[in-house]
Amino acid sequence: MILACITVMAFLVHVITSGESLSEYADKHPEAAYGTVTFSETEGTAPEATEAPAEENDEETEQDLNEETRLPDREPVFYAELLTPQLIETIKGISIPAEGVPELDFEDLRLLHITFVNFEGVEEVGEMICNKSIAEDLLLIFRELYVSGYQIESMQLVEAFEGSDDRSMAANNTSCFNYRNIGKSSRLSRHGYGMAVDINPVYNPEIKYGSDGEIAAVNPAGSENYVNRDGSPHRIDENDLAYRLFTERGFIWGGSWNSSTDYMHFEKPGY
Repeated sequence: MILACITVMAFLVHVITSGESLSEYADKHPEAAYGTVTFSETEGTAPEATEAPAEENDEETEQDLNEETRLPDREPVFYAELLTPQLIETIKGISIPAEGVPELDFEDLRLLHITFVNFEGVEEVGEMICNKSIAEDLLLIFRELYVSGYQIESMQLVEAFEGSDDRSMAANNTSCFNYRNIGKSSRLSRHGYGMAVDINPVYNPEIKYGSDGEIAAVNPAGSENYVNRDGSPHRIDENDLAYRLFTERGFIWGGSWNSSTDYMHFEKPGY
């Protein structure tokens, strides 16, 4: 663990002193900058976790350790894998119709495992399904968000919310794939292709405007207090790190739209 920490610190010092962003460094030195960012092209294969050595602390000392300062039991993980048959059966009829869809094969999707820092400053490992064409982008982006201590409240598959986008957003869940239309329209959302990500939705709501320019709806319900962006916590704007990282890698931000401003939303063109 000590050796791993020294390696990570040396890498960060190099990046900071050279003036390169992590994504720029990764383009030149993927084997170093990725750290634990790996891609598995076999079902259900994950990199082996590195267990921390056992500490010989007495019970009282162990209880005194704060969860936010305790060393994690394993290294942070950032990897992609093919959907297993078990996962495919799980998502059928929830985030994707049971009979499948013409736009996608299951081989077009990847399951990402991503370490993030939650609102309490504690590290968690989240899951996200995305299109394979943006898997590398997302792993690099969320790796840099993690390194920077960027806080994300929740990162679960929409199956945890029975496939309901409304429930996922209301839980402030950061997610990607969900085969659904845009609102009440007949147009497939970019989420339906696994090509869009919503981040901290409660604090970065979607605001719909009527023909008179007045606010007609705010999604998710309960996020009305964050329509005013001034001083809003966990706010995504053009000065935000998530905005910079996503747009640097070719994503479009919904916060720049007019008729419907979607602050939580980043989508990649194409596919």
